[in-house]
This record gives sequence, C-alpha cells and structure tokens, in this order.
Amino acid sequence: MTGKWKTKSFIPYLQAYTNTHTFPDNLRKILDHVSEFDGCVMIDIATRADCLDDGIISVLNDISKKVPLTVELGLQSANDKTAKLINRGHDYDTFVDGFNRLRQGAPNVKIGIHIINGLPNETREDMKNTATCVANLHPDLIKIHLLHVISDTPLAQMYESGAYTPIDRQEYIDTVCDQIELLPDDIVIERVTGDGIESTLLAPLWSKRKVTVINDIDKELVRRDTYQGIRCFAT
Repeated sequence: MTGKWKTKSFIPYLQAYTNTHTFPDNLRKILDHVSEFDGCVMIDIATRADCLDDGIISVLNDISKKVPLTVELGLQSANDKTAKLINRGHDYDTFVDGFNRLRQGAPNVKIGIHIINGLPNETREDMKNTATCVANLHPDLIKIHLLHVISDTPLAQMYESGAYTPIDRQEYIDTVCDQIELLPDDIVIERVTGDGIESTLLAPLWSKRKVTVINDIDKELVRRDTYQGIRCFAT
C-alpha cells in the first residue's frame, strides 16, 4: 500500500462481518494489537448496534483514549417491516438503544451509520424517513449505499422470480439528493453509492459506473440549487 499511495499513515479497518461479536477480553487483545501497527493513526470498526453490550462498550471507550476510533453501525433502514423482511435480526428501537449506549459509554468514539437505498418494498418516502431518523440521531458520519442483487442469494431468487425490482438510476439519484437535503450539514457523508463485484452482480447493472452516478448526484444538487441540510428539521 505504501507503494501505491506513498504514505506511511494508515487506518486499519475491521470491515467484514460483525467486529464486536466476541468477548470483551478478546476484542481488547485484537484492538491493542492493531493499535500498535506501524503508521496506525486511527482504527475503524464495522459492527451492529445489537452487538454492543456494556463490556464491549467499555473496551471501545478504553481504546478510544489510546488512538482515535470510529465505529460504523449498519442500520440499512429505519422501517421495521423492511428489517423483518431482510432478516436484519433487530428492530429500529434496538438500533437506537445501541447507538445511544455507545455514544454515552464511549464519548470519544466517532459513530457512523450505514443506510441502503432500494431495499424491497421501500418507497422514496421510506428512504427519506430513514435519513430523517439518522438526522435525529446525529452521528458523526453516514454512508449511503445502493442495494446490489448478488448471485446465489435470497434476494437473487426474488429478483429472478420477479418479486423484486431494483431501484432505477434516476430514482436513486433523486432519493440520495433528498437525503442529503435532510441531513445536518456537520455530518460527514463518506459514501453516496457503491459498485458491486462484477462477477457476482446481477443488478442494477448501471451501478457498475459508480463515478458517473456520483457526478449525476452532483449535477442534480446543482440543478436544484440545493445543499446538505437545507431541509433538515432534526429534533
């Protein structure tokens, strides 16, 4: 990586799966080890809000005093019907509880929230409501994702049977712009879309041109003469 980016500073990112789904002592051992990597300037952990018991939060609080720490929580949708349909495993109230306990128990930790647009049966209003819920929680950062249909998954079966239709490109762009307008202007938006692995991606195929989607989101914001937070009414 130093050869590609000519840098000696790194943020180790524990991304895949649920990185607090372990015993507190084991998590402490892992994060202590990671914090000692040469060039480590921060640690980033991806996990779930329902995998943050008091012992885990205590470890995260201790680590955050040694090295800057970000914890990213997958919400995906604030709609409980959607969470049940996609087998999320917890409801919105559980997410809020985990978020608040992390905020209170580890005040130095930066918290991120991930949401997904284009989930089955969700309307544009549902997706805007999720953004409003995020605005009310007021995390430090947000990542906005597009739902990808990946081969050999239950969603792929729904797609192939006609039970699920992916969100179209223009609706996705319009929805993201709606969400940007609803988010407080001090929340860092780290992602507005993504691209799937081409060999397993079934749909939407327009997502493979990620940069053009990002460019068209910018163009739509300019067309509207709008900006982040213009319609934010967070409580």
